[in-house]
Amino acid sequence: MGISKSLRIEKTTRRRQSKKHLKRIREEMIETYLPLVGEVAEEVRIKSSVDINYEELITTGLSALIEAINNYEPNCSVSFATYCRKVIEDTMVDVFGLEDLTEGRRGYKRPPEEARGEMVGFEDSKKGQY
Repeated sequence: MGISKSLRIEKTTRRRQSKKHLKRIREEMIETYLPLVGEVAEEVRIKSSVDINYEELITTGLSALIEAINNYEPNCSVSFATYCRKVIEDTMVDVFGLEDLTEGRRGYKRPPEEARGEMVGFEDSKKGQY
């Protein structure tokens, strides 16, 4: 086996190990911050004047948690927990069309269909925002 082929095999092996490691970290983060999703869902449900299905809030919150994990910039001045809470709450507010649920959300209200459409693709709309 030539040196070139050996180096390619080694690089491929390292990439696979790195991907497995990142996947494991991501799964650990989801497991760690899943209780936060429930906490925010309960707060939104209590604050809302609309009757919202708790399971739908949890599903939306889990999608938002994954979005937060994907888009968080470790170099920013906000902790991941703070960033994550904000992304989860903002997503729930947008998806369910809840006005004035959080501070500073007066004015424009996105249609729920628009917010739901974004959740499907986990767009980078919040990346670097916080």
